[in-house]
Amino acid sequence: MENSSIIYLDREINKYMVTLGGMLIFCRSNYIYIPHNMIKIVNRINNKLDKYIIIKGDLLTMLDEAEKVLYRILPKKYPTEAICESIKNAVLYRDYTIYYKEIEVILDYNSISVSSPGILVKGKNIVSSYYIKRNMWLYEKLITLDDKGRFIKSGKGFRRIKKAFKNKEKIKFINSLKEDNFKVIYPGIKKYI
Repeated sequence: MENSSIIYLDREINKYMVTLGGMLIFCRSNYIYIPHNMIKIVNRINNKLDKYIIIKGDLLTMLDEAEKVLYRILPKKYPTEAICESIKNAVLYRDYTIYYKEIEVILDYNSISVSSPGILVKGKNIVSSYYIKRNMWLYEKLITLDDKGRFIKSGKGFRRIKKAFKNKEKIKFINSLKEDNFKVIYPGIKKYI
C-alpha cells in the first residue's frame, strides 16, 4: 500500500498514515476527516423526496448513490446520463484542497447545474491541452476499481453531454477563475415532463 501511495510512513512519529487519495478511494466514512468530500443535491422538482440530499463516502459509492437519486428525481425522458457524466467528472477533477466547497447539483424546472470546486482549465478555451492535470493518481485507482466502467469512457465527456441534448437545447460550460469552480448548466425538466 505504501508503494501505491495509499499510505505513507510519517518519519516523525514512525507510524503509517493514510493519504488524502487513500481516504477518498477506500474510506466510506472519510467525511470525518474530509468533511467537504460530498455531493449536495438540491431537489426543487420532486416534493415527495427531501429538498437537500447529502451523499458522502468513498468516491465510487458517492457516484453510485448520486445516480440512484437522480434517476428517482428526474423524469424518465430526461437524459439523466448527461448529468451523471458531469458528476463523474466533478468527482474526478475537483480540487480537493478547496475545503469550503462541495460538489453541488441543483435540480430545477428551468435549469439543472452541476458545480465543482476548482477550475477545469487555465484560461478561457476549453481545449484538452489546457486541462489542469490534477488527480491523475485518483483516475488510475478509479479506472481500476470501477466495475461499471464509467472511467474507461473518459476523455470525451463534453461531447457525450452535448450529444444527449443535440438539436434540443444548449449546454453551458462555465470555467470561473474568479469563483474557482467549474459549472455545467443544463436545460431544466420543463420540456421533459
